[in-house]
Amino acid sequence: MYLRLKISNKLLVIFTVLTIIIIIALIAKPAYDKYVIYKTKQTYDILRNSYAETVKTANYKWTNADMNTDVLARSFVKNLPVKRNCAYSSDDSCFPVKINFQRPLENLHISSVLIGDYYKVELNNNVGIAFKILSPTCDQVRDRCGTVFIDINGSKRGPNKFGEDLYDFGIYKTELKTYLMEANHMHRCVNGTGQGCAAYMFKYKNRNYKKYSKIIERERKF
Repeated sequence: MYLRLKISNKLLVIFTVLTIIIIIALIAKPAYDKYVIYKTKQTYDILRNSYAETVKTANYKWTNADMNTDVLARSFVKNLPVKRNCAYSSDDSCFPVKINFQRPLENLHISSVLIGDYYKVELNNNVGIAFKILSPTCDQVRDRCGTVFIDINGSKRGPNKFGEDLYDFGIYKTELKTYLMEANHMHRCVNGTGQGCAAYMFKYKNRNYKKYSKIIERERKF
């Protein structure tokens, strides 16, 4: 009888510890998700407002000869609340050196990529940003000129993954904005690299991206 009681007490302790861990996880995840959404939206608003101020006075000429990442950075960075300007530094002082995908690129089996020649800045709210002009003539899909990545929890911490602590926005001639959920970013966010998730977060106030495709599919039926 003593042996049975001893075993039962041990199992009870294990069960209690597991229960506590589960409860903490259930409480912590919604709180962390709210923090991610808040921090991403805060940074998005900072970027949008700063970019709007920049295009008012910069008088950009969107041609191959007149526009590149350097040209954008010279005026854009002046309008940002900058804590540290790392420019094209190859270390992780402002932004992770490598960014990870939710899932590998189709047919290529590539699950991460080096950030490369993006211009990098750390903002006063401790969020790192990296941006680049991809098309000086803005002839990419939906007239996109470039892209901005943000890392909300600092360059030294992981997982440095799209849809978790990394989010991306598009640079256009007159504004900076999220990518459309209804475009191919639905596939990228839910089943792809994890890019294009910010619009979903801002609209539905959660990070349950799996609901994403179901919502879009339901809306298409009406």
